[in-house]
Amino acid sequence: MKIDRFLKEIQREELEEFIVYYSDRNPQFKLDLEVYFSDEFKKDDIQNRYINLFKNIISSYDYKGYIDYYNTPRLASELQEHLETVDVLIQRKKYKESLDIIKPALTEIIKVVEYCDDSSGHIGSLLLEIIQYLDKIIESEALGEFKLDLMEFLESQIDKEIYFEYGDYGYELLDSYEKLCFNTDNKERFLTFIDKKVTQERDNRFLLDHLIKLKLDFFEKSKDIDSFLDTIMNNLELSDVRIRLVNYYKDNKEFDKAKEQVHIGIKQAEELDYLGLVFKWECLLLEIYELSGDVDKMRCLYKKFALNSNTDKSEYIIKWKNTYTASEWSLVLKEFINEVIQDVDEFCKKNTYMTTNAYNRMLLDRIGKVYVLESMTQDLFNLVSQVKDLGLVLSYIEFLQKHFKASVLVDILMPLVLIYAKGLNSRSGYRTLAYTLKDIQDRFTSESEKIDATILTLQELYPRRTAMIDELRNLRLL
Repeated sequence: MKIDRFLKEIQREELEEFIVYYSDRNPQFKLDLEVYFSDEFKKDDIQNRYINLFKNIISSYDYKGYIDYYNTPRLASELQEHLETVDVLIQRKKYKESLDIIKPALTEIIKVVEYCDDSSGHIGSLLLEIIQYLDKIIESEALGEFKLDLMEFLESQIDKEIYFEYGDYGYELLDSYEKLCFNTDNKERFLTFIDKKVTQERDNRFLLDHLIKLKLDFFEKSKDIDSFLDTIMNNLELSDVRIRLVNYYKDNKEFDKAKEQVHIGIKQAEELDYLGLVFKWECLLLEIYELSGDVDKMRCLYKKFALNSNTDKSEYIIKWKNTYTASEWSLVLKEFINEVIQDVDEFCKKNTYMTTNAYNRMLLDRIGKVYVLESMTQDLFNLVSQVKDLGLVLSYIEFLQKHFKASVLVDILMPLVLIYAKGLNSRSGYRTLAYTLKDIQDRFTSESEKIDATILTLQELYPRRTAMIDELRNLRLL
């Protein structure tokens, strides 16, 4: 029977009697009831009662000042049950009542992160959920009624280091605060608070970056370009701020100014040996060259990125190729391949410890994608067949399978399987081996005899590796 129909069929006196009876047996139900009808009864102690409730729940899982890995999820689950009331209240637009639960929940649960094992992330997820509830209230139309109270609450929590020391909760609260101030047109209060935090956090580079970002976001949304640029110019020592300036110039087609700032950024990153940041700056420089149509500079960077073994070359090679005619590209490609081979040769001569296999592996890693993109199948096959790295060779098998017989490819793979298996010494490694063999078996069904022979060879070579045999049997390979 549906609840609405059920309620119509019972007497009011019966319902009242049940509410009194169940409230005595379930204090949480009584508290939820009082919160829901707080407008009628003006209960001023709701927040304190929730504080006590959350404290009691948390302390029941606390053993000698610590909550272990097994109890942390249970604690989070019980706290979650009480937070479900918040979701209902927000849906009913009872925002003040929601805050009466959210505030105690956040202030009490954040304390738990200092003395619990939250490896599973349950408490962290709960805290982020509470902040999401705050964001829903901030985005509501009725925000004006309690905006000042909410600002004071957020400011008080953001000032606590615990929110930043044990996760990103402080950064999430800062984002909520910026949204609240923007939505309620409290620019001066926002700037005053953020500037105070900037002064306090000058030694915390990561937090400082975020605070300046919030200011820039606020000015950008407010279309206050003068303040936006002024803030950037006063914080150019931060790389992310300089990047914002470059993007501003780029969007306004002031390419010379943008390039000037990029070159400064690259120089600073190189001096600090921040190679990742150098690459980030160079990608931004490439965007500027592309927008300004500087083909020669584009080609230089495309080639540089194509030569860099730490990036996915495909995108850059394709773009580089598109700047030439077919006949021009044929010559450029040949020069590029020779340059790569020469570069690897020189590296190996300087580093005499490099084996022939290491040389072939490095060459395949540097030039394999080029052979694929240019459909240089025989060149790729010749190189792959000399490499003794099963994982690296397998990454090219799907392409080679379209051009070579299954028997030829399996003849390359099976010796590599034996080499790979020889170096294994853990169950996880054996499991990877079994799944790899299963994949090869499924891919080359016509060559099952050769594959089965290799599997039997493994069994004969390593009869004492019972874990390996187990993993092979689990996938019905034996």
